[in-house]
Amino acid sequence: MSLNINSLNKEEMDVLEILKNVIEPATEVGIIDLGLVYSISIVSNEVIINLTFTSSDYSMGDSIIHAIEQIISNTYPGFEAKVNIVWFPEWSLEMVSEEGKLALSEL
Repeated sequence: MSLNINSLNKEEMDVLEILKNVIEPATEVGIIDLGLVYSISIVSNEVIINLTFTSSDYSMGDSIIHAIEQIISNTYPGFEAKVNIVWFPEWSLEMVSEEGKLALSEL
């Protein structure tokens, strides 16, 4: 399940743009380009993000969640990030954007 940007409203697209700055530490590729973000929604003062990891034993999850929470609170004072970890569908390389594939090929 890739993030469907056509279903996002303007505010959610703005969140998508700032999430491009959250980098996955092991690859140094953004979580958006890696296809880790499945959905973004805004309800009241919460930014709800459904996110997956490359594997269930992924050790950098806490640092990514913390980075998301920080960038949301810094960019949108008064808003809180709610990050839901989802495992279905399972992440695969097919979810990586063209920019992400290019960045990964340079590693």
